[in-house]
Amino acid sequence: MKNQHLKPRIATALSLLSILVLSNQCSLKPNKHRVVTPDSLEGKADQDQETVLVINPSEQLVADAKKAGLSVKGSVVVEISGAVRAIRTLETEDADLQAILNQPIGVMKFSNEGNPITSANETFDQQTMYLAKQEFGVGEWIARNPQNDGRGVVVGVMDDGIAPDLEGLKTTSTGERKIIALGKNPSALDTVLVAYDEEVNPEFFYKEMPVGEADKLFVTKIKELVTFNTENFLDLNRNGTRDSFLTGVVVSGTSAKICIDTNVNDKVDAGECFGTFAATGEFAYWDSKKIRAAWAEFNVETLTLSISAGEYADLNGDVDYDSHGEGVATVMAGHGIGGLQGQAFDGLAPGARIVSYDLSETSTNGNESLYNAATFLRGYEWLGQQGAEVVNTSYSFFFYSAETQSFFNKAISAIIAKYKFVMSFSAGNNGPGLGSFNRGLIYPDSTLAAGAFVSKNLDEYVHGVTGLPEEGRVVYYSSRGPSPDGGRAPTVISPLASLTHMTVGEGYQAFNGTSSASPALAGLATVLISSIKQAGLAVDHFAVTHAIRASGQRLPNVPYIDQGYGLPNISRAFDIYKKIVGNEQFAYVSGTVNGGTGIFVKLSQLQGDFEAAVSLAGKTSPSQTPSTMARLLIPTTVETNVQWLNTPRNGWVSVGASKMHVSFATSELLAAMDQSASGELTAEIIVRATESKDILTVVPVTVVDDRALTGPKVLNVKLGAEEGIRFHFGIAPNTEAIEVIADSMNFASAVGFQIYDASAVRGTRSALVAGRKYLIQRPTKGWNQLAFVRNGGTEIEARARVTITPVQLSLLNKVVSPEAPKAALRNGSTELNGILVALPLRTTLVDSTRISKLDAVESWSMPIPELGTIWVKPVLNSYGNVSYSTSNCNLWIHAADGSIIASVPTDGTAFEITEQHRADGAGMTMLCNAFEWGAKPSAAIQVEWNVNVKFFAAREDAKPWTSLASQAPVRIPAGNSMLDIPGTLGDGVELFYRVGIDGGELALGTVTPAVK
Repeated sequence: MKNQHLKPRIATALSLLSILVLSNQCSLKPNKHRVVTPDSLEGKADQDQETVLVINPSEQLVADAKKAGLSVKGSVVVEISGAVRAIRTLETEDADLQAILNQPIGVMKFSNEGNPITSANETFDQQTMYLAKQEFGVGEWIARNPQNDGRGVVVGVMDDGIAPDLEGLKTTSTGERKIIALGKNPSALDTVLVAYDEEVNPEFFYKEMPVGEADKLFVTKIKELVTFNTENFLDLNRNGTRDSFLTGVVVSGTSAKICIDTNVNDKVDAGECFGTFAATGEFAYWDSKKIRAAWAEFNVETLTLSISAGEYADLNGDVDYDSHGEGVATVMAGHGIGGLQGQAFDGLAPGARIVSYDLSETSTNGNESLYNAATFLRGYEWLGQQGAEVVNTSYSFFFYSAETQSFFNKAISAIIAKYKFVMSFSAGNNGPGLGSFNRGLIYPDSTLAAGAFVSKNLDEYVHGVTGLPEEGRVVYYSSRGPSPDGGRAPTVISPLASLTHMTVGEGYQAFNGTSSASPALAGLATVLISSIKQAGLAVDHFAVTHAIRASGQRLPNVPYIDQGYGLPNISRAFDIYKKIVGNEQFAYVSGTVNGGTGIFVKLSQLQGDFEAAVSLAGKTSPSQTPSTMARLLIPTTVETNVQWLNTPRNGWVSVGASKMHVSFATSELLAAMDQSASGELTAEIIVRATESKDILTVVPVTVVDDRALTGPKVLNVKLGAEEGIRFHFGIAPNTEAIEVIADSMNFASAVGFQIYDASAVRGTRSALVAGRKYLIQRPTKGWNQLAFVRNGGTEIEARARVTITPVQLSLLNKVVSPEAPKAALRNGSTELNGILVALPLRTTLVDSTRISKLDAVESWSMPIPELGTIWVKPVLNSYGNVSYSTSNCNLWIHAADGSIIASVPTDGTAFEITEQHRADGAGMTMLCNAFEWGAKPSAAIQVEWNVNVKFFAAREDAKPWTSLASQAPVRIPAGNSMLDIPGTLGDGVELFYRVGIDGGELALGTVTPAVK
């Protein structure tokens, strides 16, 4: 499958500020609290439109909102929308009310690069298609219990939509209609119709529509508009021209028939009329080749037609750019994939029916195109209302504030509590960096987060990879723990699915990434629920989630932070479920340390010996009897896998908390760290039930060596197939870059590398080529990690010797003599050999340094520059005890009414200002937001923003700025040196140290001629 990671959604200035529920204020009535604080709405005009999200508001608050003229939508998480003037009036007596202003979310769909596999007529061995079933034990389970294949269960797909005509998504294993409901976000094609008037609507198309005597006809035109943030129009019928389609809806009682003149010939042709999807399952096609399917719903009361744009592909139908949802749905519950029959061509739960919510409908409106908290929460509620019992989300979320993360966690918990479904998330493809599961705090304990596992057979048969160990492997890109609270990791690992069949023209594809692991796990949950129903047992979604977790079989010699509780098994999960609902054991046991779920220590923080208290508590599910569970007392055995960690041998667990004290033997830990080639030590506190030997909980312990690099460090890299490893080190304050060079490689370029900053956020990525130098610019100060990965592979181990060197290079002079221009450089590291590059000066539009608080939004406004090139690079530095901080910045060109014309990258890449931008735009605005990802954010923590915006005017000869470079090879010894500036000084130049043609560069600063 194509790598479709990011679908950017541009934040608006009115969407970033979070809302805190405050205590009494003097202007309020007694016992009343503001739902929205004045500070949160500071600077907003009364007429501005906003949306507040509230979890389970009181009936009085809902009534007050409606009385104030505000729109109210939703059930569990309620959206209250309207003018700021009215929102300011909202009050509540509930001091614990959970409310927040709707905020944008950056999202990522997690499928790694996949290579198309040509469809053929040969008979596939059963081992190829359903290895996820084999690894879970589901294939054998369904063979013994054919009725347990997901039948009787409805599954929900939260993704970018699914095509209703896809082979594999038409019927269930029992012959029922597979997709029973399709929902979506608002889009460019949603429209309100008007009653047909022959004089106003004289087109022949309407006269041909099938209208009975008692029927009513409503009409509109659907236009192919220019879509948000692109220069392209929405070519629905794929004919290359921008059309307007005559559209009519015939209403007969409560049913509706939709007709669209897709071929634009003013006639009703075959296939242009179809019923609403939910009621009939009917759909049509926008194009004559029947590649782009269209489905619709019609609200008879509001006369609103909601119609889909269909799954997006190129004009030939050869490449499907919007097929992520199809892959997810077929893995989870497909039947007869590719039109072929047999268990080998079924997903995990072929008997299940599907409801799907489409997040990616194309819009012309920037606000509609945003991924935000409301987008997902609204979709989850819709799926719950359609009867979904298992919901999959193969996206990961990047929130703009810590408070939104906390709110999202609570909101998901509230929705799950009402609709009682099992939810599976993809852990993410940000591995193998330690801490790359850095969004773990948004997932409640009542959900599953799937890491990615690949078996030896699956990798060979499907992905063409050999050399995996017999037990398989956690794939290198699967995100790892610990999360910011020190412990959370993917709940379990789940096998990559093997093959899926995509839309017209694509045949089969190897769908992988945690995007495929999560629906495989959701499919396992579906089979378990189906089995529970077939056994005549009541379904407890909470118990299902934790039975799956407890059934995990851990891979040997793989840390908990990589695999969680391991690979689940359907037979074990079914037995554990029966014990949970039979009050024989807790749903799960929590283990916490100082409010977190694990222990994470940097070596620089370790002062003497270390001691901590671990609290253990049994957690119950809704179906368990409280009085019975209160009497349950489980003796425990405590284990650890390292010599430097001391724990008690025995203990106990009940619904009340018990404690055990653990400690580090620091001298032994340091000795172990000296023996560690990677600078990382992992350990686990494993709590087992003494009698059954079952693992009740695991508290992970992680120690990293963050001592600063003072000189070159040699890393011996050895990688098997699909493997990733990481090395830890510290970055001193005066280090401006890291130079990376590899030699002694047995493969020319089989290894890639990527750096993770002090917040475990993945940065620079590149293939590693022998002899080539790479420069990683401006690494964050403190703990960093360099990871090496191997995508695919064979039995031959990939090896390389990699040297990393801190680059401490600075420019000492800003002014030079025009007669003999020289750069005075200070090299605080070892000798450097590279290229000195001089480029003509750029204009600085913004050079700003601000001190701000976490969760605060900073904004910069600027005029649109002349025609030319603009570069934007905001840098965040945090101060204080920050366990995990990050930033998000968005810059856009906007019209006078505030609508977004174009988004400008904020990662330092070039963006061209065009005549159209200047004609349509009124200005440029950038918003930056920094926040703490940790479990306990501190309001006292400050951050420093350094924002630099540079511009280079378009030249008459149209030469780009980079083509004007003058350069010369240089040897820069340690200490101070004077080097000739290459080329012509002119009015001044910007200097760069470059390590090669494509190895990266370090900006040194600007020099200008001295004034005589």
